[in-house]
Amino acid sequence: MVLRSDSYAIPSGEGQLGFFYQLMDWEVSDTSTTGAVGFGDGAGNAIVIDGSNTPGMMNVVENKYLWFNPNLTPVCGVPGTPPCPSVPEPNPLALLSLAALGLWLVTRRRA
Repeated sequence: MVLRSDSYAIPSGEGQLGFFYQLMDWEVSDTSTTGAVGFGDGAGNAIVIDGSNTPGMMNVVENKYLWFNPNLTPVCGVPGTPPCPSVPEPNPLALLSLAALGLWLVTRRRA
């Protein structure tokens, strides 16, 4: 999931709220025979991706990028919108290095 601030310069064809899915090899849980993909505000306002709460939902979101604007309107990647541009995946080694540096800085301050 990606959340961008209001001050972020959003590239053309993307949005402020992003969901990036890879493999979705599950649909059935202990409490449901399908899984819904979407989000809500806790007050009954929700966005559920069309086709995601039906059998075969993994075909709707698997290996997809979905972008929304702050009003929860789909920008791309959702049925009825254009495909989203490819987004580079974060480099695991770079993230691990950044985490190690942060840990080192925290332990250095305590010493």
